Amino acid sequence: NYGAGNKKRIKQGALQCSLLTMGTSFILGILILLSGNQLLQIFNEDPAVVHAGMQRLQILVPTVFLYAGFECLSSTIRGCGSSFIPMILSIFGVCVSRLIWVYTVLPMFNKIEIVYYSYPISYVLSIGMILIYYFGFQKKWLKIRT
Repeated sequence: NYGAGNKKRIKQGALQCSLLTMGTSFILGILILLSGNQLLQIFNEDPAVVHAGMQRLQILVPTVFLYAGFECLSSTIRGCGSSFIPMILSIFGVCVSRLIWVYTVLPMFNKIEIVYYSYPISYVLSIGMILIYYFGFQKKWLKIRT
């Protein structure tokens, strides 16, 4: 679509891809949560380990679909020849925000669950940033080059 200069289909494809991947991630997340105990027991049957694994799944899985949306939109932008900003947003959303969280919030509570919460927060931050760039700066990244 980009090579053909079809902006409408680029936007349509990005929307459809985002909805499909987010929906699939959401449904798979529900299935993982519902069968989490059995899945975790494949790796370790110790009840304490399974409990800890379920605790992590219950915190991470409900928002992982947001990161799927982030990946679709950032890939669309990259596919249109603008890779720098999605890279920066990814680095900040996934790495820097989690490091900030771990160095500021973790010391206050000193529990592993606090580390787990850095993931949903980074997913929300990442999708928020890419949505702002995707919609707010389309004239910049969606230039059809001839």
